[in-house]
Amino acid sequence: MAASSSITTVTLVALFLAHFPSFEALYEDQVGKFDWRQQYVGNIKQCIIEHGGTRRHIFVSTDANVLAGIHAKTGNVAWRHIFRQGDIGVINALIYTGQELVTVTGNGFAVRMWDPSSGVLQWETLTSQTTPMEKSQTPAVLKFNEENSAKKPRIAVTYAGHVSVVNIKNGEELWKDAIPNSDSVQDFLLQVSTDEDDDGVLVVIGRVPGIGFRVVRFNAKDGSVLGQTQIPSPWVQEDTKCITLSGDKIVCADTQSKSIRIATVKPKQQTQSGFISVPLIKLQLQIQDFRVEPLEKFSMDAGDHQSFVLRLNEESIAWVKLDGDDIRIIQNIPSVLAHSFDLYKEQYMLTTASEDQSKRFILLQSFSKDGEVASLKNRIQLPTQSGSIIMVSASHMDKKDKSIGSRVLVKTSDEGLHLIQQGGQITWSREESLASALSVEMVDLPVSETEAQFEDEFGTKKGDNIFSMFARRISTQMSQLQSYFVHLKKKIESFQHGGVVHHGVDQLTYAVQYESDETMGEYLTRDEFSLHKIIIVATKPGKVFGLDSEDGAILWSYFLPNVAPIERGGKLTLPLMIQRTTAHFPNPPQCTIIAKSKDSDKNVIFSFNPINGKPSLPEYPVGQVLPNPLRQATMQNIVDLEFMKVIVLLDKDNKVSVYPSTAESIVAKNMDKIYLFTADSTSGALNGYRLLPLEENELLKGEFHPIFSAEEVWHVQLPSLLQRITHVVSKRPTEEVHSQGRVLGDRTVLYKYLNPNLVVVISEGEDATAKSHVTVYLIDVVTGNIVFQTDHKRVEGPVHVVHSENWVVYHFWNNRFRRNEVTVLELFEGKSQKNSTAFSSLDPPSAPLVERQSYVFSEALQAITTTQTEKGITSKHVLMVLQSGGIVSLPKRILDPRRPLVPTQQHKEEGLIPYTPELVVPQTAYINYNQSVFGVRSIHTSPAGLESTCLVLAYGLDFYFTRATPSNLFDVLKEDFDYLLIGTVLIGLLVAAIVTRRLASMKALRQAWQ
Repeated sequence: MAASSSITTVTLVALFLAHFPSFEALYEDQVGKFDWRQQYVGNIKQCIIEHGGTRRHIFVSTDANVLAGIHAKTGNVAWRHIFRQGDIGVINALIYTGQELVTVTGNGFAVRMWDPSSGVLQWETLTSQTTPMEKSQTPAVLKFNEENSAKKPRIAVTYAGHVSVVNIKNGEELWKDAIPNSDSVQDFLLQVSTDEDDDGVLVVIGRVPGIGFRVVRFNAKDGSVLGQTQIPSPWVQEDTKCITLSGDKIVCADTQSKSIRIATVKPKQQTQSGFISVPLIKLQLQIQDFRVEPLEKFSMDAGDHQSFVLRLNEESIAWVKLDGDDIRIIQNIPSVLAHSFDLYKEQYMLTTASEDQSKRFILLQSFSKDGEVASLKNRIQLPTQSGSIIMVSASHMDKKDKSIGSRVLVKTSDEGLHLIQQGGQITWSREESLASALSVEMVDLPVSETEAQFEDEFGTKKGDNIFSMFARRISTQMSQLQSYFVHLKKKIESFQHGGVVHHGVDQLTYAVQYESDETMGEYLTRDEFSLHKIIIVATKPGKVFGLDSEDGAILWSYFLPNVAPIERGGKLTLPLMIQRTTAHFPNPPQCTIIAKSKDSDKNVIFSFNPINGKPSLPEYPVGQVLPNPLRQATMQNIVDLEFMKVIVLLDKDNKVSVYPSTAESIVAKNMDKIYLFTADSTSGALNGYRLLPLEENELLKGEFHPIFSAEEVWHVQLPSLLQRITHVVSKRPTEEVHSQGRVLGDRTVLYKYLNPNLVVVISEGEDATAKSHVTVYLIDVVTGNIVFQTDHKRVEGPVHVVHSENWVVYHFWNNRFRRNEVTVLELFEGKSQKNSTAFSSLDPPSAPLVERQSYVFSEALQAITTTQTEKGITSKHVLMVLQSGGIVSLPKRILDPRRPLVPTQQHKEEGLIPYTPELVVPQTAYINYNQSVFGVRSIHTSPAGLESTCLVLAYGLDFYFTRATPSNLFDVLKEDFDYLLIGTVLIGLLVAAIVTRRLASMKALRQAWQ
């Protein structure tokens, strides 16, 4: 009986395991072998450094709506939370009480408390049951203790004309009430009465430009309105800065009269006294556009303090204190780039940052509340390619020798973060500008010096003859043999260390430290299959990086302080073009960036070597300013005598110049082949141009002066009343098309409509009935012909689109059915091809046959693109970055618009999949396994030397790099390939061939003697 029971148990367990789903995963040794991920937080706007003990975190909130805790010791992200994009996710206030970390987001919509050590959400309170308005007032936030009890901390928040008080300990909303007459109020100030008889009064002060202040008093316990008064102040403007201080004081900066206005709010009185004016000339301060700033800028604590900061101009500040109705200067500090306050032993410490005369070193010093300089004065040198300091955050503590120690976090204009410990040492740095990357390109590494010498073996020098070339060949091959032995030695050493190559990568900043330029040159050489590349990243602050594709290490960086991204249609762009690759030795490679100047409305063009980051023109280290603002800049597939691709620049006066200027004659020869087009997202106008030479009297000498004029040849006006152009997507100019058609089941060929001048234009907006819709146009930009147009009603963006070969895939949100959808368009010429050698937009084929189909998709997207290989032989895959953090690689054959509902025999022979409305994503389609990526702005692909392999980089708030193999590694032997077996078989065959040959010859000899 017992045996039967055990057999039954085993059977049930076997059946249970049989029905368990199978899983596919990477082997442990494959994780991180060909991929890497980097996580960033973005441009910080608020920062709090934790004090002493075992807690060593730096809490930051950023412009990317990110709340994060950073290890103060290592600089790594301990935890991170990414809020929704838009106003609802903006972090308005960050409060740290020593035990609780509280955030106010969505312009006061939500108050949350987080565990500082782990970042776990403790509670959440919504101050309103409705979604926050797009343009609501910036909330006023104040932390206070009820009845002077530290055990009852409270937080008051204003939101959309209301004030709410929340218990910090448990998140309970104690009370909420509307603020009377708040419609005309621009912003609010909060204050808690410090009078003994009015201990429980919360004062809400509303600023009304041109009128004054409206004061409403609430009972801090139950929210009952105790009264309201007004303080007439007609001098108050929209840009007037005001703060509240202890003692019921309001302090404002009156820039017109150049004075400080001080008023006292009396919660009991029904009438209020006006402001007292203190002219700054009385304080003998040199002022310009001054403003007032509170000490606890990001703590919002109702503490007992009556001092504040006067920002006199962009370079100096004054620390002042109220003395009754007068002002006393504590410290006047000139040449201050940034400053920060820290509460140390119940007194405020002011930390300032200033530059020396050489502007190479930064001086950090701290002041006590009495204005005396503390024993903290550090002279530090920031990295060479860092910007100027724009923000500091300091924390002071007691050291083991009972002296004062400090920890200062410095933010520079290039969005870099640097932590400085006592002694002036930079502990770590973070390049947060990478979180705002706008453009990415991948560049092949140059060949080694030995391989480059082969270029000189064919008589490239004067006086070369056959003997000198032969001697050079022998010398080169000997050098190559020597290099091979050195490479073999390093490979053996790497195997002895577990196969890991250490090249000095810092764990945090991902910066590579090389012993010499020679060592760097040896490492940065092209591998056999061109899998190792340099990733060029151009960021929003104007900093350019060169990343190592092997591990994401920063090889070099270059900061352009005078440039800003170009804004087009509400989107920021920073065009990055590869004018010359490393394939044209001895000419160095060159990349070019076109940006906007910060000082004017003109544009800046900057060229650099992508291998080392050095400017191509040393005389222009920060780029060249163009004489006129640009409307369009395109790189043509035309090269000059030095293999440099030409960039054509169209300015606002429809004049055209060429970069580099040495290629003007080449452009003039190919003038009839060059067409330009522009798209205005606001007006919906698209215009096409051709080039015409300027008259002799219009020509000007000098670089960037126009030599051509742009004549308008076509104009297309899209509906713009309730719509706007959001996307203009063209094909990649370097894309390779392997097949001109596809073979059908009946053995005929359906030829693709391969128009290289076709672009996808998408406009989003509303129709006449105020319902959202999206319109897709396929336009030939040489003739302006609208090849195809389709309209999707009751759908909205954000739209993500990819355009490749003869097909277009785009993703949107369907409002009618409340779901995400993917639509694919595929264009064909038909079963006959008009021209099999070249396509001409001036003599195009007839209207293409457009096949289209839509699918229901399960998730929203962050970005979309397609794979790219060297010859285009490998099957195409569509790469989608999901909002959930996954990167999906879907075969294009799944997104085939010709998928039939009921497949016939011909469909089966063609390999078409039966159509199903739902687009099911298999688990094996995720190429980033558990390495989720968030905040992705775009995804870039580049071909490798192997036809089967495509290099993929998803970038944004997170960076993720990997290799995609759409058709598997058909041109590479597998890792578990049995070399011993194949070697044994080959040797056996060779021996058998030799033996049989000997036997056959002996047999033939015997037969000959018979």
